[in-house]
Amino acid sequence: MPSSAAGVPLIVAREAPEGWFLTDPGICSWLGVPLRPDTASVADPKRLVATAYYQKTRRQYQQATALDYRRNNSLAATIAYLTGCRIVTTRPS
Repeated sequence: MPSSAAGVPLIVAREAPEGWFLTDPGICSWLGVPLRPDTASVADPKRLVATAYYQKTRRQYQQATALDYRRNNSLAATIAYLTGCRIVTTRPS
């Protein structure tokens, strides 16, 4: 069901998700890093997450790129559906 029909707004992250990861208790616990209520003071959230992920798994952290949506059929279908929709932007307060 389209989000507008359900009355639910579609929110698209414009910032790196790694900053969000550092505010999630479950992800921080799994990575073994301290929970951060505010990531504005973290100089490089991607590096911090990548380092913690490597220490946990001994595998390289793979950062997504703008073209990765083509590997995800449901995300590609959503982007195709939303193409041409009105875009509303807000700035965090």
